[in-house]
Amino acid sequence: MIIRSFFLFVLLLLFISCKNDPPVVKSDETSQAEQEYFEDYESSPYKWGYIDRQGILDIEAIYDDCRDFSEGLALVNFEGRWGYINLQGENVIPHAYSMGTNFKEGIARVTDFENNQFLIDKRGNQILAIEYNEVKDFNDGVALARKGGLWGLIDPQGRELLGFNFEQLKRINSDSYRIKSGGKYGIVDRSGQILIEPIYDKISVEGLGPWIAKKDGKFGLITTDYSWQETQYKQIFPFYTPGSTIAKGDSYELINEKGWKLSSLDFEVVRPLGEGFWKYKANGVWGIADKSGKKLTEAKFKLLNRYSEGRLVFGLDDEHWGYLNEQGEELVPAEFPLNWDFHNGLARIITRRGIGFINKEGEIVIKPQFMEVKDFNEGLARVQVFR
Repeated sequence: MIIRSFFLFVLLLLFISCKNDPPVVKSDETSQAEQEYFEDYESSPYKWGYIDRQGILDIEAIYDDCRDFSEGLALVNFEGRWGYINLQGENVIPHAYSMGTNFKEGIARVTDFENNQFLIDKRGNQILAIEYNEVKDFNDGVALARKGGLWGLIDPQGRELLGFNFEQLKRINSDSYRIKSGGKYGIVDRSGQILIEPIYDKISVEGLGPWIAKKDGKFGLITTDYSWQETQYKQIFPFYTPGSTIAKGDSYELINEKGWKLSSLDFEVVRPLGEGFWKYKANGVWGIADKSGKKLTEAKFKLLNRYSEGRLVFGLDDEHWGYLNEQGEELVPAEFPLNWDFHNGLARIITRRGIGFINKEGEIVIKPQFMEVKDFNEGLARVQVFR
């Protein structure tokens, strides 16, 4: 029994020592560029770490900066050098970079101290030396890349899948992209086939579709089958919820996906509020309208954010913030100097003692005690602690 207890104690010590091992810093001889970089670098006295949903500091606050977890890894800065840790706080990619990005589809972009840029995999292996002026995140196996002033698509091996022929290129979905060519906008698929000729003055691809476009001074809709529906409106907002949006001609109206009028909105200003709701303005303050455009509350709020997870941040003035529910009822009184939207069931709130979290019932579940906090991702939230 004594021997068994001794070995368990040794294993515990080994576990603790491994978890608290200092980050792995690339040990190659320091280059002149790296030395010059650190001549002006000052390590932050307020360090970053990660807490779990109980508010326990699960990964020690030893980092000068850090990013959210993505695909099981997080980009962290230790004494000026960026590297990657896993959800257990173990260093898995050495701190050898001056910049980096989160992993997306198993790929991240990094820059070394010689200003060389690479794509790396989740083991830190270089899979491509970036020779382009700019490369965006990978989506569906391809990434937007810029060569000089023109954009195209590449795969992780750097092969060009869509030629560098466009002044602008923006992803719409897995198979289509908005282009700008000759100063006009259109839509192509990922093979380069033209779906909408670049003849539009503007195409907005925000929201779910149809997309808002402008041609010859007139606003209309490009439907999901890429046909053009001209309208009489002077302004159309994106379809953030299925089936309806707001448009303005002589007054505001609720319209459907074909541009047909559903109802009139007798308000001086109307804006999307998320999750199918609208906010309207009267006498300089905001109120809430339901999904059909009818008043849900009177206009009495200085500020309304967008609905997120059925909760809405509201402000009575610059120093009194709270939350409303989907009925527009006050769920949490305006007692916070600042608060944020809900994300994964929790929302950040600030008090005189620091920043913490509340649940959707308005109960404080993580005590406000941190200098800075970000939302939870993959079960952990990054926090900056008072020291």
